[in-house]
Amino acid sequence: MNASMIGRLVYKDWHLMRWPIAMYLAGAAVAMGLILFGTDASFFAAIVLICTVALATGIHLAIGTVVEERTRGTLSFVMSLPVTPGDYSLAKVIANVSIFLLVWGVLAIGMIGIFAIPGTPHGVIPWAAVVLGILFSGYALTFAAAMISESMPWTIGAMIAANFSLQATFYFVSHFTDIGKQLHSKAFVWTPTATAIVTGEMLAVVAFFGLAIVVQSRRRDFV
Repeated sequence: MNASMIGRLVYKDWHLMRWPIAMYLAGAAVAMGLILFGTDASFFAAIVLICTVALATGIHLAIGTVVEERTRGTLSFVMSLPVTPGDYSLAKVIANVSIFLLVWGVLAIGMIGIFAIPGTPHGVIPWAAVVLGILFSGYALTFAAAMISESMPWTIGAMIAANFSLQATFYFVSHFTDIGKQLHSKAFVWTPTATAIVTGEMLAVVAFFGLAIVVQSRRRDFV
C-alpha cells in the first residue's frame, strides 16, 4: 500500500470537488433555515431540498470523480503512477465517503438537531434517521455502480434505482410503520422498526462500498 499516493489521490478529488462542495453545503444551510420556519409548507420544502442536495452530491461525486476519469482518459494516466488497483480503489472510497459524509453530516446534524429542540415534534427524529439512511445507501449504490461499471448508463440506472428506493421508503415508512404514526408527536420514541430499517441501510452501505473495492481492486484493464 502506497499511503503517500493514496493521500494525493484523495486530495485530488477533494480539490476537484471543492466548489461543488461549497454549493451543496450552502444548499444544506438553506434547508435547515426552511425547517426553522416551522410551517408544514417550509418543512416539505426543506425535505425536498435535503433530498435534492444529498442526491445531487452523490451523483456529482460518482460521475465527476469516477466515470469521467474513464471517459476523459485520465484513469490510464492515474494508473501509470506508482499505485496498485487496490490503492486506487481505497483512495476513491476515502475521498468519496469523506466528501459525501461532510455534506450528509451537516444535513443529519442540522435536521435531527432542530427536531431535538424543545417544543418541536421529536417524533420526526426516527423518520429523519430512516430518510438520511436511505439517502446514504442510495449514494453507496450509485458509487458502486460507477466504480464497477465505469459507465454512464449503468451509473444513471443506479441513480434511478436510488431515487425509486427513496420514494418507496418515504411512502412505506410514513404510511405502514409505527414511525409514521408518531411524526407529529412531541415525544421521542425509537422503535424496533427504526432500528431494523437503519441497520439494514447501514449494512447495505458497507456491502456496496465493499463490493466496489473488491471488484475494482481486481481490475487489470484501465485503458
